[in-house]
Amino acid sequence: MAYAPIRVTPMASDVSTGFERGGIFLVSDENALSKDIEHLHQPDACRTDIRPLLHLIEETILHMDASDVNLQDGAVREGIEECNAFPNTINRISKEMERQVLSGTSEHNVTLSVLGLLQHFSWDVKVVITLTAAIYTFATYWLRNFSKSLAYFLRMYEGQFEATKKLIKAILDTTKCVVEFEELSGMYFTDEHPELKAARSRIPIAVYMIIKSAVIAAAQITTMSSQKDGNMQATAELRKLETITDLLRNTLIYFNGLIEEERQIEAYNKTKKIFYDTMHFDNMEILRTLIYADDDMPPLYDGPAKRRVHLENLRRKNVLLLISGLDITHEELSILEESYSESKIREEKYILLYGGDDLKWIRQFTNEARTVARTLQVPLEMVYVGRSHTKEEVHKICASIIMEQLSYCWQDPTFVWYFWTRIESMIYSKIQLGNVHDHGDTIWQEIQKLHSHDKSHSGWVVLAKGSRIIVHGQGKVAMTTLEELEKWKESAIRDGFDVGFGNHYTELHMQEYPCHRILFPSGMRIPGSMPCPDCRRPMHKSESLICCHEDHNAEAAEVLAALTDVDQYEA
Repeated sequence: MAYAPIRVTPMASDVSTGFERGGIFLVSDENALSKDIEHLHQPDACRTDIRPLLHLIEETILHMDASDVNLQDGAVREGIEECNAFPNTINRISKEMERQVLSGTSEHNVTLSVLGLLQHFSWDVKVVITLTAAIYTFATYWLRNFSKSLAYFLRMYEGQFEATKKLIKAILDTTKCVVEFEELSGMYFTDEHPELKAARSRIPIAVYMIIKSAVIAAAQITTMSSQKDGNMQATAELRKLETITDLLRNTLIYFNGLIEEERQIEAYNKTKKIFYDTMHFDNMEILRTLIYADDDMPPLYDGPAKRRVHLENLRRKNVLLLISGLDITHEELSILEESYSESKIREEKYILLYGGDDLKWIRQFTNEARTVARTLQVPLEMVYVGRSHTKEEVHKICASIIMEQLSYCWQDPTFVWYFWTRIESMIYSKIQLGNVHDHGDTIWQEIQKLHSHDKSHSGWVVLAKGSRIIVHGQGKVAMTTLEELEKWKESAIRDGFDVGFGNHYTELHMQEYPCHRILFPSGMRIPGSMPCPDCRRPMHKSESLICCHEDHNAEAAEVLAALTDVDQYEA
């Protein structure tokens, strides 16, 4: 490779002294120096990924500390050779620095000489190669002269070279800033971008200071300068580098902010296009845009199941996306759940409540209901509410429902208990008020049915559309209705799912009326008579003894003892 002649301009003493006027150089000196550096900068059009080499040198520098280093002989040499980036150039720069330093050439002239050798490289490649050459220089110097590890001699001369080590780490910090600046080109900005162009005008001086500091660091090692002189010079260069690094970092923060804004705008426009301008056959493309999915870690957490799941679990489902902070409380979640339930009612979706403790029937029923809903293309939400007095059994059933994804159910047994306790409280309050014969109170009749279902072991269902109840009855009849879809399918398509299902259920229900039971705890005032919530005939009053074969806490034991006197109405 041919190199242009190096024009070395004698520098005034002001160039290398102090922080005049709040900067590193006097303005006139800085302008003259910038022209010299620009004259030696004639990069070709080829872009090179310098990051691997920078990472290698960064790891080496970060472990140079004598207290924690374990740098074996030849480690730096082997690392550079493995990188396969610029081994010949690095070796040439290293030898050039060592030769000129040992011959007494000034740091300024050595720096310009290095810039001449690197004139065809971009700014970031120049500084990374120079820093690598400096590390390579003193690593090979120690090995050649002492045949010992670098770490050993760094420990021996730890006090003498402390300032040099700090300088090398400062060189690394400034080098990383220069590399980041070079990477900005093409990332939302062109080289002619006004603000970027102004910021890049500082890069030549930064590159000069990096190379000069690397020359000084290499000189400290190879010539073993006295501690006093070497430390003073290294400390002076360190301060200059810190000033440049702070300036570059602040500028990078500004540009990274602009880049982040641009990325957010792009992401928003992409999301908007996917939502409004793209035809979708399922919801997966939108979900993949909104939720980052790592191949190794499922991105979603299934709260009821307490496990991570993949986005595929949401395929062909109605997804409501709610965004909150990480500090959301359980009270807020409860309010959210209640609001979500109310929204389902307002939207008039089909909601299917069901209960019982026959897991085999639950599996058959939920699968059949899902098949019918899919066939008729109706939105159907199914919720299992269990029973009031079989806590352990309900807990096991709920676990199976979640694991098999049969429907939604309450994981917290408190919700199940609260649901059935409210039903019983409303019944007992109505009885105490003496309004059990209110034939026009349809809500009271539905509550009676729910209470009766809870005292039986068979399955039951409540199908509603919004707040309107369509069917409330035995699970056996509801199951038969679903299985006989072909008999009412045409009616459902013509008049609606609620009409088709409701009419056929009523036809089957008229053929057989199952018994209804309403139980009262001992000691409670029992009404003299009570109409059946289904057929409205007077119910028969009887007494019985029951045992639920369960362990209850003290509060439950007061309501239902192991052997309890119970009054009941049966119809």
